[in-house]
Amino acid sequence: VAMAIDATGNTVVTGRSFDGVNEGYLTVKYAADSTLLWQTPLPGNSEVPRQPHAIAIDSTGNVFVAGDTLVK
Repeated sequence: VAMAIDATGNTVVTGRSFDGVNEGYLTVKYAADSTLLWQTPLPGNSEVPRQPHAIAIDSTGNVFVAGDTLVK
């Protein structure tokens, strides 16, 4: 799990997700008042799981997530 806070106090969190079969990750952005602003999944599958490691937000609010894809 990784988290970053932008210049306006919004929080962006990324972490692993699992639907019972497939591993991927989900990135979500919350407003300062905890309102969900958006969510973006990066699904994997049983053969190619994905895992996030870091998150960053630039000065214009763009969100960058770094992770890896594990090929079995």
